[in-house]
Amino acid sequence: MIAHERAHVHGRHHLAIAFADAMEAAFPRIALFSVGRTQTARLVELAADDAACASTDKFTLAVRCCRWQGRALRRSHWLPAVTSPTGCGA
Repeated sequence: MIAHERAHVHGRHHLAIAFADAMEAAFPRIALFSVGRTQTARLVELAADDAACASTDKFTLAVRCCRWQGRALRRSHWLPAVTSPTGCGA
């Protein structure tokens, strides 16, 4: 997870998001900028994921993400506390 967040910082993803936000705010009636904001957010997340995968093996990253997501879902009462052999939901 740290590698993912570091990728955001090193990639200066906050600048891309800020630009997309500014364009959407400046031109609220043009759907292109609203869609562009959404797609920019997705793109920077995928870029950070790719950078994190480059710094660790994909299986370890997947298990960690699954554990983190499981904890987040349990906190929001979407998932019961269940453990599995793969570590998902642990």
